[in-house]
Formats: sequence, structure tokens, C-alpha cells
Amino acid sequence: MTAGVRQWPARFGHVLGRLAARAGGPGSGIPVLTYHSIADRGEGLPDRYRISPARFAGQVELLGAIGFKGSTLDALLAALDNASPAATARPVVVTFDDGYSDFYETALPILRRQGCPATVFLVTDQIGQQASWDLAAGVARGPRLMPWREIREAESQGIEFHSHSCSHPRLSRVPLTAATREIRDSKQAIEEALGRPVHYFCYPHGDADPSVRAEVRVAGYRAAFSTEVGLTNAAQDRYFLLRVKVRPDDSLADFAAKLHTGWGVRDTLRHMRGRAG
Repeated sequence: MTAGVRQWPARFGHVLGRLAARAGGPGSGIPVLTYHSIADRGEGLPDRYRISPARFAGQVELLGAIGFKGSTLDALLAALDNASPAATARPVVVTFDDGYSDFYETALPILRRQGCPATVFLVTDQIGQQASWDLAAGVARGPRLMPWREIREAESQGIEFHSHSCSHPRLSRVPLTAATREIRDSKQAIEEALGRPVHYFCYPHGDADPSVRAEVRVAGYRAAFSTEVGLTNAAQDRYFLLRVKVRPDDSLADFAAKLHTGWGVRDTLRHMRGRAG
């Protein structure tokens, strides 16, 4: 356990729980954490999408230290539907968008050491390639996406893979027929490659109007995730579930607060002041 995490007594989780109760509003539910890349500073993704390996390791360690236990998406849905018994530890779901190879190289060993499951949402037309959206942003030497070999190896170690579309477009801004292909063909590609059903979808850029959400439902997914910030709860549309953004500059206090409220310390306190006012 890292020195930073050792300084956090278990009772800190109870303090944050009371903070969450006072914050009210969307601070009720299960944290579904959003990551993209786990890597040190370098060429490639914008800094806001990259978390350092040391910081990520500290965050995963902190989960258990303050009473959280990694959960699967199936278990998340069961909890939202009140179909599973209450656990002694609070559930948390760790998700990664896009499927960069540094997940396999860096994040996976950290998760395995802590016994924490995770879900990766894949962009199926670009498996093993550099992401087209990085190239469009002028990133000439960005990180590649995992090839199927790495994906299969990660799956054999307990990682789940679901869909993030075929090519990562803003689905509400393309013709509905094109959006339908993105939603259905990506599901089929992963199912054929891994030999198992794909039940969950993550909207590229968080972009999903009612027509897109309807297509996801018709395609046979059980639920879909947005990039809107907040804890996931049973009151939300199953095809537009909220998640918690983990940022490169989050302190351990911010990260712990986000587990309980969906926001960092400053935003949580601001919300509390707004309610008091």
C-alpha cells in the first residue's frame, strides 16, 4: 500500500458518506468511474484524458481502504433493479473508454494486484490502430488501441469488453442509419471475436439523443452509459446512465469525494452551499 493511502483511516469513508447525505441531489447511487489512458506525460492524448500510473494505483488501493469493492456491469444493473442482496462493501465500477493499449500494459497489472474488475468499451473498426479521433486532433504519434490478442488476454484475466461504437462518431450528428450500423455492428464484432454476448454500450463523446437511445435498446443492449457526471442510480434512464469522471489533477481527497457524491471536494462543497442558500 502506498504511503498516501496508508494515511487514510477507514473512518474517512463514513465522513464522506455523511458529506454525501448532506450534499443531496445526484449524490446518491453507485460510482461508475470513467478512465481513458493510464500513462505518464508524453506525446499523444490531451492531458485531461491521461492519468499517471502512480496516481491510478493509489486510487485503486484507496477503493478497498475506504470500503469499496469493484463490481461488474451485470452486478451494477442487478443492484439498480434491487435484484441482488446488499453487500458489506459499497460497489464501484471501473470503466475505460476507447481501449488504448496502455490499459493492457499498465492498468491491467494494477487492477489485478488489487483484485479489481474493470470494463473496457471498444471502438471495433479501429482495433490495433491509432485512434482516428486522435489523428483528427493533430496527434501524429498517439497511443494505439489494443489488438484482439491483448483484448483476449485481458478477458482471460477477468476484464469485460463491451461496445463504444465502430468508429467513435457523435451518433446524434450522423444519419440514423449510420448510427444504427455503429451500434449494431460493433456489438456483433465483439461477440464474434470473443464468443460471448455484449450487453452494454457507451456513447462516444457522451452524445445520444432519444433516437440514438432507442436504437441502442432495439439492438439488444441492457443499458448504456453517458459522459454526464453523477453517481448511477435506479431513477436514471437505463440507456443514459451517469458516470464519474476521474481527472489527472484529482487529489486522493477529490477521488474519495467523487466515490460518495460524484464530484470532487470543491464541487461537493459548492453544491452543499447552494442547497443551504
